[in-house]
Amino acid sequence: MIVPEPIPPRVRPLISLSGKKAEPAYSILTYLRIPLLSAGFWPCVAGVPYNPRSSKVEGFESDNDANGSTLTPQTKAIFSNFTLIGPRATLDNVGNSLFLAGVQIRRNSSISIFNSLIMGWPTGILIDASKGSPTDWNIRDSNLLIKNTIIAGSATPIKYSASATEPTGASSTTINDWFLTAAYGNAILATNDDVKLTAPFTYGDPDLSPQSGSSVLSGASFTDPKLGQFTQVDYRGAVGAGDSWYKGWTKF
Repeated sequence: MIVPEPIPPRVRPLISLSGKKAEPAYSILTYLRIPLLSAGFWPCVAGVPYNPRSSKVEGFESDNDANGSTLTPQTKAIFSNFTLIGPRATLDNVGNSLFLAGVQIRRNSSISIFNSLIMGWPTGILIDASKGSPTDWNIRDSNLLIKNTIIAGSATPIKYSASATEPTGASSTTINDWFLTAAYGNAILATNDDVKLTAPFTYGDPDLSPQSGSSVLSGASFTDPKLGQFTQVDYRGAVGAGDSWYKGWTKF
C-alpha cells in the first residue's frame, strides 16, 4: 500500500498583535507552510507586554523541542512575506527589557524564512545554539534558510549564542556573514525610516504601505524549492503597493 505524503497545511491570512510572549511560537512542525497573505503583522508597543511569566518576547520563537534534541520530525516550518514590527520606532527607543528579537531560532529548530521584513527590534535575528544540538548545524546542512529578507532599525541586526558543550566555531560575525551572502539577497538597513513604509508605528491605525523607492517593493524571490506551493509576488514583507488586505476588518 502506498501512503501519500501529508499535505503541508497552510494558514492565511494571519495578524498577530502585541502578544504576551512569542506568537507565533513553533515546535515540532514539520510540514507547516505559511505563505503570502498569511502575512504576519507584529506591532509590539514599547511598554510592558502582558507577560505573567516574564518570558522574553519575540516575533518568532522556534524550537525543535524543549531540550533541543535531534528527535524527529524536526521543526521545519516555512514562512514567506512576513512583516514583524517591534517596539523601537527609532534606535533611541528602548522599550521594555523583555523584548528580545524579531526572530529567535533555537534548540535545533530548522525553520526557513523568505521575503520578509523584520524591523524595530533590539535584535533582528538571534540564532541560539545554547541548548541542545546546536541550531547552526542546520545552517551548515542548508536546512535552515533565510533569504530575500530585510532587517531594519535594530541595534544588533544579527546575534549568535554559542553552545557551551558542543561548540561549532560559529560567532555573531560568521552568522552575519552567512546572512549577507550575496546569493541570499538579504539586507540590513540602519533605521526603520530607510524601509519607507507609510506609518508602521502608528499603533492605533498603522499603514504598512510601501512608499515610492521602498526596498520592500521588489527583491522577493520564489526560486527556492521550499517555496514551490507559495503565491509569488514581487514585494517583500506582508504588504505591497496599494494593498489593503489588513484594513477594514482589523482593530489595532
